[in-house]
Amino acid sequence: MTVDQGRFVLEGLSMSSASQPEAAAEAPVNFRHSFRVPYGDCDMQGVVFNANYLVYIDDAFDRWIASVLGADYLKQLDVMVKTAAQEWIAAARHPDIVTLEMTVERWGRTSFDVRTDMATADGPVMTARLRYVCVDSTTHRPKPVPDGVRAQLAQSRPTEV
Repeated sequence: MTVDQGRFVLEGLSMSSASQPEAAAEAPVNFRHSFRVPYGDCDMQGVVFNANYLVYIDDAFDRWIASVLGADYLKQLDVMVKTAAQEWIAAARHPDIVTLEMTVERWGRTSFDVRTDMATADGPVMTARLRYVCVDSTTHRPKPVPDGVRAQLAQSRPTEV
């Protein structure tokens, strides 16, 4: 991790060091998911434990991919997270309703970056950027993102699942 002009840079993913998330790219929101924060996801401070935010992103990503490619999507797409960067903005608590909005910000040959913005009725909670690498399901070696999958994910628009 390096610091570049007040921004933290981690393997090509950057987050502003300011308290507000950096402006979203011009890419449209591809998926939206809302849920109620379970009591058991909160720590002794009464707020969502930090690691649970990545669990929420993983669940929403799974729902998004299944809604676009079908429940058996692993036959078309298998990915692993290479990099995850998250910036906390404000607390989410039980029983808040959290809404996640996911956007593909970058397409590479074997990977893609997904920005996730989380908010409650009170405002922004956190922003995260994850780099997903498409892999062969047997060898787990990187492979190109299938063109059909790329097209379907890029064209998907906010659906709530």
